[in-house]
Parts: sequence; structure tokens; C-alpha cells
Amino acid sequence: MHCRFVPTLLATLLLLASSSPAASVLVYYDGSASGTTLLDQSGNGYNSAFDANGTTGTGSTILTTTPAYSGSGAYVSLTANGTNQSGRYGVTTSGLSYDFNNSSWSVAMFYNRQSTATNDTLFHIGVGDGFGGENELYAWATASSTTLSLQHYPDADVNLGASNKMNLNAWHHLAVTFTASGLNDGTGVLNYYVDGTLIGTDSTFTLATNNSFFFGGQGSGTSDRNFIGFMDEMALYQGVLDASQITDLASGVKTPLSVIPEPSRMAFLMLGLLGWGMRRRR
Repeated sequence: MHCRFVPTLLATLLLLASSSPAASVLVYYDGSASGTTLLDQSGNGYNSAFDANGTTGTGSTILTTTPAYSGSGAYVSLTANGTNQSGRYGVTTSGLSYDFNNSSWSVAMFYNRQSTATNDTLFHIGVGDGFGGENELYAWATASSTTLSLQHYPDADVNLGASNKMNLNAWHHLAVTFTASGLNDGTGVLNYYVDGTLIGTDSTFTLATNNSFFFGGQGSGTSDRNFIGFMDEMALYQGVLDASQITDLASGVKTPLSVIPEPSRMAFLMLGLLGWGMRRRR
């Protein structure tokens, strides 16, 4: 009986572990910088230079040591750049290659809007400018609106909105998760969270983006729809964060690095359960 029980328990634990893989951090920007280049704190080396609407430049981003949402640390300040709307930080242009259409992922960040005079994009996947010319997915607010929307174009099949979450001079937290179907057809499930609360879910879309990812701006080289305000704790994950992890991030209880369980912790749990099961069979 005992010998038969151990393989069964091991198989069960391995199945649970494989069916619920933990997310891992791909990119993490906490505001630490060298000049206008954000330094990736994930250990993967995906530093991102400030891009003023297609042209790398200086003067549009100010990195300050004033605390952001709480505690201490730096954050990113994107301000108006002449006739342009600030700029953006390209994640995939920093060397990251990832299939956002067919692989699961999560994105999380704090933001603080400083102007409602313009359209403002917090993150963008694709090479378009949000007007529907290209397949793209993005979170943004239109000028004079304080509703933060998650939208997919050109099909307009995703349109989830969070009212009064793009108001001025207030820190908020955004998180979006995508659970890929595994069919390699661009389908899956999007979950949209603001300030740790699930706003909505959508599975009616088909992603077919070119997998370019930007924080604080959109994918084209035009000056439209880039974010004017503050950003902090920007993170991109391989895999899907669960609701409790997003709550921990939004409340500042954990950072993008500490919210992910260490692999050794999972292994320890499995060994503990194995030992408990063996004792039960004696």
C-alpha cells in the first residue's frame, strides 16, 4: 500500500505544479535610471531608453527620488515635450522578444496623470497609434475623460472601462493579465484590474499584434496619445498573476519581484505534502 501511494502522490503534485506555473518577471522598472535610460531590475538586462516619439532624446523625462505611491524610491515623470506629447519607453526595443499573441503574460504599473488636455496611453502592444490602422491592444484615456479604458483595435471587440481612474494628481494601479488559449490562434482571456479590483474580463477577441510593447506611449512614431504624468513599478511578466498577487502589488505590500513565489518554495511545499502523505499511510 505504501509503495503504491508514493508514486500516486508524486504524480498528483507534479500535475498540479505543471498545470499552474508561477509567473516570472521579464522586465521591472522601479524608476532607477542612468540618464534617461530606465534600468531593468529583473536581472534580465532589458534597460529601456526614453524615446521621444520615434527619436531618442533628452529633456522630456525627469527621474526623481520623491516617493511615488508610498514609501521611498524613484519614479518616472513624463512631461510635455514641445509640440509633442511626452514620449515612451520601448520594452521590446530594449531587446526583449515575446509572443504576446499566443503566450500568457501580465503587466502591472502605478500611474499618476498630470493633464487631461491630451489622450494618454499607459501601455501599448502593437505598432499603431490607437486609431485602428493596426492590430493593437492598449490602456488609455481620451482627452478630457477620466475613464481608463482597455481596448483592442481594429475590431473594437475589447472595450473595458474604469471610471474616474485617470483623474489628475492621484496615484492608481493598473494590471492586465492574458491567459493564452494554447491554440496559437491569438485567443485567450483578458482580465483587467484597477487599484486591485477586477474591472472586467473579455474573451471575444483575437490578438494579431506585431508584439511591440511600450510603457507610457503608443506604437507609432507620431506625437499623439503618449502619457503625460508619473509612472512607477512598471513590470511585465511571463505567465499570469492571480488576483491576490495583483492586490498585493496594488496595495504596495509586495513589489513586482517579491510577489512571485520562489521555485524553491514550491519544491518545499511538495516535499512537505509528500512527507505528510507518507506518515498518513503508516
